[in-house]
Amino acid sequence: MRKSPGGGWVWGTKRRHKRTANCGGASWHDRTRHPAAPGYSEKQLEGRVLETLHPAVIPSSIGAVAMFMAILPMPYEFYVLLRWVGPAVAIWTVAGGQKKTGWVAVFALVTVLWNPLLPVEMPRSSWVFLNVAGLALFAAAGAQLKASKPALRTHHAKSR
Repeated sequence: MRKSPGGGWVWGTKRRHKRTANCGGASWHDRTRHPAAPGYSEKQLEGRVLETLHPAVIPSSIGAVAMFMAILPMPYEFYVLLRWVGPAVAIWTVAGGQKKTGWVAVFALVTVLWNPLLPVEMPRSSWVFLNVAGLALFAAAGAQLKASKPALRTHHAKSR
């Protein structure tokens, strides 16, 4: 950890700085390059200080909560609703343009298993295992899927 010329602290690849009105209140500027966030092209990220986003946090949180609730004893109507919510949030989770084939393949499997149009019939014990696996999968996706966008108003955080 060392003091940066802009008055913040530098920790490895991340630049931590004081929250000020001039920098939009963001606390981290990350020099790690992730795929471009929705609405940005890779060319717009070149040579700029980047801000790391987690675009999958909201859909993966909804999916994780739904999978957690599915572990509990719920009325049958909840599981019917889960067959619509599960695939929808699985698609939403990977729809942020992440271009990560592994995540797309895994969430395609979630979409197939929980799809409401051609339901997969299994005993409750198998569904409990799959719901726990789905919970872990959504939680991991929320933390792992990242995107970069240019940092706004970074007068004191200059690129190296």
